[in-house]
Amino acid sequence: MRTITLRPELEFKYHLKLALACQITSAVRTVTPWTTGQGGAISDLLEKTLPADLWVFKEMAAVTGRQEDFHAAKHLSCVLREDLEPRARMNNETLVVAAALMERHPEDGKTYPERLFNLDTVEKRKKWFRTAMLHPLVHHGIALEAHAQNTVVRLCTATGRIKGFAIRDFGGVHFHKPTLREQGFPLDWEIPGSLTLNDDLTSVWNLASHTLLQCHAPSLLYGLRLETHGGWAVVKEELESVLEGFGGDVARGLLEYFCEGTMVMKSFLRMLMEGMYREVSFSFAFGS
Repeated sequence: MRTITLRPELEFKYHLKLALACQITSAVRTVTPWTTGQGGAISDLLEKTLPADLWVFKEMAAVTGRQEDFHAAKHLSCVLREDLEPRARMNNETLVVAAALMERHPEDGKTYPERLFNLDTVEKRKKWFRTAMLHPLVHHGIALEAHAQNTVVRLCTATGRIKGFAIRDFGGVHFHKPTLREQGFPLDWEIPGSLTLNDDLTSVWNLASHTLLQCHAPSLLYGLRLETHGGWAVVKEELESVLEGFGGDVARGLLEYFCEGTMVMKSFLRMLMEGMYREVSFSFAFGS
């Protein structure tokens, strides 16, 4: 609701993401100087490292307040973000924010994927869910803030089939600093106080668990009414299939982490009561 598109006749090739001083879910929706200052470098890094079929909404430029106090400066920020709609049209595709797929039509209470793709049986819904989850859940999402608001689905306009995904909004991404260093990527763009680069691999996995397994996957499977019809089994099967296919110690460790008997979760109530918007507080909850 704070990313705007200018009128088509203006032929402006970018979206504007604005600071909006309103409390929405867990935080006041501003844009920090860390986000505005690092967005261009993160965009370039993702373009070099992500697979070609995962598009990046590159952040081309940004402005922020000049105050030394970043908590004040964040209220006067704007990000110029690449518009991928023209690219999608050239590929006979349309872009849909993943969160929209979980909404229900007021007439019959069905989700829009059920209506658009004729998912009128449990088996059809499970098959579609499996296809949709493979890439954003495992292949491309780790360390990206890939919840349903930041993940965009690329649909073929002729067949309705999923062609791929696009990712946007890099203010909350986490990268493992030692891995990037070892691979030769420059990290001189990091702004002091930023939480983007982390020496602890488990902290990066925490973000993936939160956005993908706690936010993205359950919202979609609940919307498709698969929570009691094998939806979580689909998630586990895809995790095992992809990560075992990767091989190696890191993939095995990640699979074990995702399938542990407990999982780390954000303490949203504590964050709200303590006025925390970027320092992450976790509590443990029993999984199944």
